[in-house]
Amino acid sequence: MRRTVRGAIVTLTAALAFPLGFAAQAQAQGQTAAAAAGCGADFICMWEDANYTGSKYVDMYATSPANIGTLIDIDGWDGDNEISSVSNRTRFHILMYDNDNGTGFLGCLTPGQSIPSLWRNDEMESFRFASSC
Repeated sequence: MRRTVRGAIVTLTAALAFPLGFAAQAQAQGQTAAAAAGCGADFICMWEDANYTGSKYVDMYATSPANIGTLIDIDGWDGDNEISSVSNRTRFHILMYDNDNGTGFLGCLTPGQSIPSLWRNDEMESFRFASSC
């Protein structure tokens, strides 16, 4: 009998912990999504730190099809090689580069995509608006 009660307590504890852990994970994802939403509609935003925190070094409005092909160098000590998280709220693809002048391809963001922690942290120096990846 003692074994059955102990087993029931372990099972109950595990059953309670699973939903609480899942709820905490869902809440963290919701907070991250809300932070990325801090980037306005039709904007490309880039932050200094992971999870859309720190200085927002890029906050650029882009709706015109004429933006396609436009290359942006992230200049100065405050942004150049500082980007850790990005949110693309535009209808364009964003080609990311780890050097000035659009060289050293880093990756591509699709329209509406946000990345809370770039796979190559603090390496982006320029980006280009594109119609596809």
